Amino acid sequence: MLGVALRHRHQGGKVADELLIDALYDIAEREPNRESVVVLARVDWRNIPSQNMLSRWGFEEVIRGSAAERLGWWMLILER
Repeated sequence: MLGVALRHRHQGGKVADELLIDALYDIAEREPNRESVVVLARVDWRNIPSQNMLSRWGFEEVIRGSAAERLGWWMLILER
């Protein structure tokens, strides 16, 4: 689970992007023998800043969240 403290929000995604890229490097390092790794993320359907961040990094929304099922699924195939 990743999260950005309130005091670091509203800075154009700078802190969130750094947090995500660190997590992606960590994920890739844990699978050194794989040519690609599937990374899944779940985001509340109302959390537009997090959805925008995932989009910036190439994630695709594969299952949209809704009022009934709040968390949507996002996916990135991390290539080496």
